Amino acid sequence: MVGSDQVWNPYTNSNIEPYFLKFAPESSLKIAYASSFGVSQIPKEYHLEYKKLLSNIDKIGVREKNGVEIVNEISGKKASWVLDPTFLLKKEEWKKIALLPDFQKPYLLLYVLTDSDYITQLAYQIAEKLNLQIVRICKNASKEDSTNDILNVIDAGPREFLGWFHNASFALTTSFHGACFSLNFNVPFYSILKPNKANNSRQISLLSELGLEDRILYVENEKPSDESFGIQFDKVNVILDRKREESITFLKNSIEESNAI
Repeated sequence: MVGSDQVWNPYTNSNIEPYFLKFAPESSLKIAYASSFGVSQIPKEYHLEYKKLLSNIDKIGVREKNGVEIVNEISGKKASWVLDPTFLLKKEEWKKIALLPDFQKPYLLLYVLTDSDYITQLAYQIAEKLNLQIVRICKNASKEDSTNDILNVIDAGPREFLGWFHNASFALTTSFHGACFSLNFNVPFYSILKPNKANNSRQISLLSELGLEDRILYVENEKPSDESFGIQFDKVNVILDRKREESITFLKNSIEESNAI
């Protein structure tokens, strides 16, 4: 089995054959779960190679809806759209392993991999409106803000990462998985993208399916109004629950077929 993240991205500058399970015995059933191309289309000059690689996978589940189209266009094979693996556990299950922060103030969480003044200004706008402290999980565990207005968390491991997301009152993130955990923990958020970035399809595909296109902001665009900060998670959770069941069914059916061989 292979997945997920951007394992099939043509621009990784590394050999992607292992992520198509070329090393596995020919007799074995090969499954892709939530494998991501990370881009909305594959350059024509790569189609022949990708067709050969995709022919090695028996059951194909992809993380973005346009990944289904890419697989069909290039190989003629059928693919299923499934959720990122982080959604296979519900909020209550993630909470069991999360290390919740010993921090009493309500806060806005920043998890930003590519920073910009736009994001910082938006954080101040929302924090002021909702009376929140700004907390930043620093990438690469390095201090990013010199101002006393922002609390820098430079020692967050996986359990702490979950805890800070779980307890957040609001989140701003450029990360796909930042959006995933905001959704899983029902934290209002904005997913902030750069307009011309090649891998925006990850967030766009997920949030469009959930009816949350308005949670996508592009750097330097007009900032949202105060009235739009909240999210009605009841409808979102219904869609997520349905897709979670479909995704688990895809996994179970694929594995049961494997066991039957």
